[in-house]
Amino acid sequence: MLAVPLKKGKNIDVVTPLREYLEQNYPPNVSDSQVPELHRFNSARERFLSLKRGDKASLDLAKTYLHMLGSIEARFPIDENQVNLNFTWYDSLKPTKKFTHHRIGAERACALFNYAALESNAGMTADRSNAEGLKAACSHFQMSASIFTFLRDEFIKARVTGPVTSDLSFDGLTMLSQLMLAQAQACFFEKAIRDKYSPSVLSMLGAQARIFYENALKAAKQPGIKDVLDRSWCNHFEFQAACFAASSEFQKSKVVFQEAEKTGEGYGKRLAWLASANQKCEVAINTAREAGLPEGMLGTVENLRKILLKEQRKATEDNNSIYMDRVPPMSELGEITSRALAKVDKIPDDLWRPMLPGNETDDALFKGLPPAQMLNAENLFKDRIKGMVESTKSSVETAEKAVRNRLAELNLPAAVEAGDMTSRGVPASTWTKVLLVVQERGGISALRSAISNNGKQADQISSTIAGALGRLKEEEISDARQRQTWGSQWTLPPAAEQQANFKKDAARFQGLLSEARNSDKTLLSKIEEKATILDTVSMPKDGMDLLIPDPGAVDDDPKVEALRSTLATELVKLESQLADMKSLFDQLSLDAQNDSIVSVLSKDDDWQSLVKDQSRLEGAVEEAVTKYESRVDEIHRIAESLTVSLLARIMEKNHAFMASRLENENSRKREKAIRDIENGIAEYEKLFKHVQDGKDFYANLQQLVDKLNISISDHVYSRNLMAQELEQMNVKAVENNSFGGASGGITRQNSQPQVSPYAAGQTSYNPTPIGANAYTQPGFGLASAAAIPQATATPISTGGMTVPQASNPPSYQSSQPSQQPVGGDDPSMFMQAELMRQQQEIWDSVKTGQAMSTLQNRNYDVEAAQIMAMLPKAKKKDVIEALKATDGSIEIAMNHLIEGGKAEKKKGGGRFGRKKKNNGGGGGGGGGGGGRYDW
Repeated sequence: MLAVPLKKGKNIDVVTPLREYLEQNYPPNVSDSQVPELHRFNSARERFLSLKRGDKASLDLAKTYLHMLGSIEARFPIDENQVNLNFTWYDSLKPTKKFTHHRIGAERACALFNYAALESNAGMTADRSNAEGLKAACSHFQMSASIFTFLRDEFIKARVTGPVTSDLSFDGLTMLSQLMLAQAQACFFEKAIRDKYSPSVLSMLGAQARIFYENALKAAKQPGIKDVLDRSWCNHFEFQAACFAASSEFQKSKVVFQEAEKTGEGYGKRLAWLASANQKCEVAINTAREAGLPEGMLGTVENLRKILLKEQRKATEDNNSIYMDRVPPMSELGEITSRALAKVDKIPDDLWRPMLPGNETDDALFKGLPPAQMLNAENLFKDRIKGMVESTKSSVETAEKAVRNRLAELNLPAAVEAGDMTSRGVPASTWTKVLLVVQERGGISALRSAISNNGKQADQISSTIAGALGRLKEEEISDARQRQTWGSQWTLPPAAEQQANFKKDAARFQGLLSEARNSDKTLLSKIEEKATILDTVSMPKDGMDLLIPDPGAVDDDPKVEALRSTLATELVKLESQLADMKSLFDQLSLDAQNDSIVSVLSKDDDWQSLVKDQSRLEGAVEEAVTKYESRVDEIHRIAESLTVSLLARIMEKNHAFMASRLENENSRKREKAIRDIENGIAEYEKLFKHVQDGKDFYANLQQLVDKLNISISDHVYSRNLMAQELEQMNVKAVENNSFGGASGGITRQNSQPQVSPYAAGQTSYNPTPIGANAYTQPGFGLASAAAIPQATATPISTGGMTVPQASNPPSYQSSQPSQQPVGGDDPSMFMQAELMRQQQEIWDSVKTGQAMSTLQNRNYDVEAAQIMAMLPKAKKKDVIEALKATDGSIEIAMNHLIEGGKAEKKKGGGRFGRKKKNNGGGGGGGGGGGGRYDW
């Protein structure tokens, strides 16, 4: 089984151009809040470029990056004229070839390609010795084939313009998709053998595997592919096609023999199929030997040939002595019917579609942020529903105020509840409101505690702002010092200019914080002012009962009680409708706040044209607003019913009740006490709402300040890195001038040959070299595999088709472009600064204990990173010496370290195996130098 080699890509700065677009097209508070998302995207891309294996963690990370690309594509017009990013990728089949695109479609195509390659690696490394592993391998290969087919038939045509590398060409993707289908079909074939399926089924499955491999071979021989493809790819396809042809024909010979046993004729067909199968084995064996394929592959087909020869001898003897049937030529037998179980399926939309609010995954970027092109539509929609909500809010507040004022004038509901003789003390209906509104919320102590907590959060917010401003001040002082030292050579923009927006936001947040503190003081004074009545409604029921006088003489007239009961029922209806109205409004307000027309517009595949057409846009807004109109009408209907019909009935019932009831001094005191409690409930509810508003305000302000703090930290960090690089470059320039100029340096170039199909396999096979294209394997040490110029990566495969190969899963070895020193002119100051920056970055990582993560992100070996992170100081000095001597080559430095000391000097090389530089050029290349650590 083979894994498709991964494309190599270059790291680029994606944060700066994307941030500039945000600042130009979104309000400052919005653009600043999204900066952490840009850094998250940049980090995800760096990790994605470093992936090598098809394990679950790598596949999950690759999916996350594809999801992030969907978020980016939906919000940023990435092309040559707007947001210009240079995406550079190398051909996976011939890494010396590369292409650079400026459109997001090309980046997504390359990312999808690598995701498919990772799936192929997961299939190759699956343990096919058990049913679950075989099923997993088959699933991975089919997903890989589906992605390659999707790229070929849909994505590349629609989303990528201009030339592409061979691996993304029609024939290149055809070759890879057919290879993946062939290997998935081989998994089905293996399972069928293991489950002892009939020869008829095995024959059809093998025939289809042969067809897939032949299709891959045909694509590999097309002009655009054969010129860049290593010959071993075609050798592999030819070998596997011949193997499956032999296996299929062997099984077919069993089928015709079974039929002959039933009918008594056709025995000669068995001999014809066996002879043909034997010929296919000869083809496979010759191909394997001539191409130097792995011994495991050759051994499998040789075993099949032994079985065939034995069967052929026995069948010949039987036919000559018993059946004496004619052996027909193959032209009379026709083709074996094939049956394809490996199929291409539709890939998930989230891997390739733009991601807008409404169809986002959990790991998407910029959640809830509409594309800039949709801002006009979003603003129109928000303005419409905001106007509807504000108008409805006014109606709700006006209706409730009118009802409350009118009830207060009528001394309701206190007068009705005071006449309730069913219980002494606090009426049941009044106590229920006390529980729900006051005591379940914590009473007056909860109000005081909330004010205190708001003050603590205000202090925390103030401290965060002060810390952020302090970092800006330190960076400004450092910038001024460097500017004074270097003068015109200090080319970074002045810190004060770069910090202006940050300081403006910080000042705005400080102003809001000051206003909020003043509001808290006012609110606390109101709580203390109303403390007496608030304490009353916060006390237990038995204490509150003592505050309610007995009514004295009891009015036992049944007519009066009937009038009181009717009035009480109307008041309950009134309170119920008031609650319904407020609940409907609260839900309306919440829905309007969270709603966005983006999710509606994004359902239109042509949304980018839609948002440019004002007429269509307004129509879409009107349609989206319609769903709110019926809800608003319902709220207005309830408000009108409260203030007109229901309140009128209550006034009528109350007039009859007041005219007939018995009134005395005790009953008036009882009414007043109940009315005071009702007023206390209303006052508490109002104060509690103000306290909650303050809590929500501080929570929102905390989020904004935290985002500002992160943005300032990112800004300061980036400025410090740029300042360090510029300072190092200036220091280097001074040193060069002091010593009479730079010595003859080196330039670097990629020097990698075509990629063998076995470059992603095991590294145990080392066949005998054949001619100039011999397979060669370097000693890898701890570093990642590096290809030697003029040699392909080592081939390996899991072998045969007729017997399941299942031992240890093969390891994955990526073939990376090596960078060879070559002679040339003195390097430019930029190259010197870049080399110094790389060296300093590696050393800084070691010093701060972050070597592991940094080295992983830079495609270095994980084990080497762990060792670097744990080194004692003495060893670190040796590593730094090695790094300086090898222009920052971590591979050579680590091999030097792990081999246990100073690398001996080699013929033609320096201490670390590199040729010493000289002004005349001519560094140690792939064939020169001969140093121990020369790749």
